Amino acid sequence: MGAIDKELADFFGVSEQTINSWKTVHPEFLEALKAGKELADAEVADKLFQRATGYSHPAVKFFMYQGTVIREEYTEHYPPDTTAIIFWLKNRRSDLWRNAPPADDGEDGPGLKDPDPDV
Repeated sequence: MGAIDKELADFFGVSEQTINSWKTVHPEFLEALKAGKELADAEVADKLFQRATGYSHPAVKFFMYQGTVIREEYTEHYPPDTTAIIFWLKNRRSDLWRNAPPADDGEDGPGLKDPDPDV
């Protein structure tokens, strides 16, 4: 699922050229590859979204108390991750979230000129 052509070629013991040929000769093979890649991309996007928004999941820990092993279920919480938030917004809302271009303070070139020097 989501394998690149080189990985597929290695798995099947053929060249990448053969993989490309199979895509042409067998449209169902190409469609299966596309579906696998789309599914993998969707799962990764979901995980990135979870990192950006924060998430929780059930977990288990074990510890000893007075010689007895205790199994304790709890909920593990992960807060939103700033880097994931920035990545998401820069890619999904680049119209609002992008690195500002460097300011042109005139130091590296000519500054603003008066359009009519006689005024």
